[in-house]
Amino acid sequence: MGRDEGRALALGLMIGLASAAGCGDAGGEGSDASASPMTESATEGATTSASTGASASASAGETESGDSPGACGSQPEGAAAVTVSEIEYSNARGDIIRAVLQVPEGAEGRPAVVVLHGSGGLFQAPDEEELEMGLEHGGMERQFREWSELLAAEGYVALFPASFFSRGFFDYNDDVDNIPPGFDEEERLRARVLDAHGALEYLCARPEVCCEGLGLLGFSNGGSTTILSLHETVETIPGLEVLPPLASRPAASLGVAYYPGCGLQALLTLSDDLEDVSEFYFPHAPLYIQHAEQDGLLEHCPARQLQAGAVADARGVANPVDLEVYEDVDHGFDSTPDDAAEEAARELARARALDLLRAALW
Repeated sequence: MGRDEGRALALGLMIGLASAAGCGDAGGEGSDASASPMTESATEGATTSASTGASASASAGETESGDSPGACGSQPEGAAAVTVSEIEYSNARGDIIRAVLQVPEGAEGRPAVVVLHGSGGLFQAPDEEELEMGLEHGGMERQFREWSELLAAEGYVALFPASFFSRGFFDYNDDVDNIPPGFDEEERLRARVLDAHGALEYLCARPEVCCEGLGLLGFSNGGSTTILSLHETVETIPGLEVLPPLASRPAASLGVAYYPGCGLQALLTLSDDLEDVSEFYFPHAPLYIQHAEQDGLLEHCPARQLQAGAVADARGVANPVDLEVYEDVDHGFDSTPDDAAEEAARELARARALDLLRAALW
């Protein structure tokens, strides 16, 4: 899909998606053993759990095979055309956030997924021709156009917040001259958590959306945003007190985070001392982290899984955090796979993410 098609998305044209072939099929290279998830613990006591993904797939299969529909009804068969448009919504701090909204034709009471971009941003910067056309950007990056197709083929309403574009820049690493003063990495994470919760609230207010079927899907910095957004008491974190408590806000039923940094800018402790258990990370919904063995951002993710496990043990419930680590791959394998192993990991991870969403949201 080229830049012209990205323009079509930006202009809100009607598009028909007969299939998502070529974007997320788990066959072919997806069976390459070089990208199989690690089955041993990433650190002592923090295990990867391919079995969780397998059970989610099985659960999704049971739903598709005719079991009782979930809170949001039954998943429709076949893909429908979708309406794609750019919208605005406000987060709890009053920031106006631009976003791409994708709604299947005839949708009513559908699950919805908020897709959170990484440090590269959602939109491509416009080229000269696009500037001459009066366009503000060159459409969504290829990775998100692909996820747009994948989610449309599954029947979801999807919202892609443009957290950086809404604040005057495209890329956190390459567009530094346009980043607002004070928008450092800590403020970036706070702001994006507010954007994520604002997106859930916006979707929940739409008639096409089933509020019991909301999901978060984040990549890199968007993955970190997904993790922190799911924290049970996120409104107690300094700078996020404007968020209402969990019982008073629309809540995601699932989070999938690709290769996030899990240190979370020290907004939550990384302590493993059980005396600090009241300060540990704990998501209010299942969180599935899909990470890369060679990615330095993996470092603190086992600690977050351990923290959640300690809270879960104290409550007598299952650990809601699943950490899946793909061998022989590095950061960004979903967007820019560098070799056959990363291409295979991308296909496996995409198939797993779609299975998990299907099982949790329908």
